[in-house]
Amino acid sequence: RDGKKFATGGWDGKVIIWDSAGTKLIEYQGHRLPNTPPEHIKTVLSICFSPDSKQIVSAAYHHNPLAVRIKSELKIWSVETGETLATLEGEHIESRSFAILCATYSPDGKLIATGSFGNNVKGFKVKLWDAKTGKELRSMEGHTLHVLGVAFSPDGKRLASASTDRTLAVWDVATGKEMLRLTGHTGPVFSVMFSPDGKRIASGCWDKTVKVWSADTGVELLSLGDLPGPIRSVAFSPDGKRIAAG
Repeated sequence: RDGKKFATGGWDGKVIIWDSAGTKLIEYQGHRLPNTPPEHIKTVLSICFSPDSKQIVSAAYHHNPLAVRIKSELKIWSVETGETLATLEGEHIESRSFAILCATYSPDGKLIATGSFGNNVKGFKVKLWDAKTGKELRSMEGHTLHVLGVAFSPDGKRLASASTDRTLAVWDVATGKEMLRLTGHTGPVFSVMFSPDGKRIASGCWDKTVKVWSADTGVELLSLGDLPGPIRSVAFSPDGKRIAAG
């Protein structure tokens, strides 16, 4: 978050920290144990730095095509040492298609939010975890398809989620109750982000649009359409006056 390091993860189960010049600093093997056969490697799908940049959380899942039970996994790492600080284990689903797709820290670094997909409605969950102990605190259901993105409001009191069901939801972090449902996209919604002042929400969609919504009412404020391709990521500038999308 200080712009001096970035992290990558992929199909090989590794999480790697690099400096801004592209030099490898630390390589974590926690999702891929030594001498692990390729068919037992966990794929890293999401990485996020903690607000103080001292830790990262990575989400992975076991992609063995022959496996009957698929296991999702969250790990918290020390950026300085590469030590695994906690392992947060998700549900074991009787399916070949279950995974935690996204993970992010709350602004104070005390919570981790995740989104997932599964073989039925009960697999499409938003979850909250204690970032220190790894304990699951809350599970929120409401989406009917894969949850592809999650984002906390700047004050940490609300959580927004984006889904393949073409909607976004805003949740009360303290209670887990759904506060708003944002509709208007015509395809899977990949990305969601609050503005720095917490008053707006931006979303990026497969339908080649970026939409901006009122975070208080859920009303659509702006739609940027006819973009070159599907939008998988959106971000506000620090002053909230611009949006980057790609």
